[in-house]
Amino acid sequence: MPFILRKIRKSRWYDHNDISWLSLGELQADALNDLETEDNRLSVWHIEDNKSNLDQVITALALNSDSPSIFDFALVDLAVLQKINAKVEPVEAQSPYAEANHWHCDLFELTGRKRLDLAEAMSNRTNRQRYKRSRVLQLAIDAVAAEKIKISELSQSWQKEIRKRTKGNP
Repeated sequence: MPFILRKIRKSRWYDHNDISWLSLGELQADALNDLETEDNRLSVWHIEDNKSNLDQVITALALNSDSPSIFDFALVDLAVLQKINAKVEPVEAQSPYAEANHWHCDLFELTGRKRLDLAEAMSNRTNRQRYKRSRVLQLAIDAVAAEKIKISELSQSWQKEIRKRTKGNP
């Protein structure tokens, strides 16, 4: 079954073993900040069941940041969205990686309960992953080399890091 991906900050998703005051099965309140909505909509990305588009989606999301950095994310089985009755609408993203932008979508008509249910599904450690900075940067370098993105459309910091790693020959 396919997944949805949401970028998170790992420090907001520690479990009770990492924080003494947090009870078993409880989420930090700060974790909900990673599920910030606007007009009761939440931006997420569709990931194929075999995860064949995962690197492209992460590249697209990462390139929207000012510079290369660690990329923490949660993958949640699409069945969770069905279980909580979340509605999904495709919405073209606006990233420098045009080929990946069609995998973006919004969850809409979200209630507080649905948002909390989604957060609880994301709280499972097996659903959270991290790409190191070096891997994120390599994904961008590979996309530039494959002419999937134009280096001139990236921030100065991304351009500098890519040129440094490729010795000025992206």
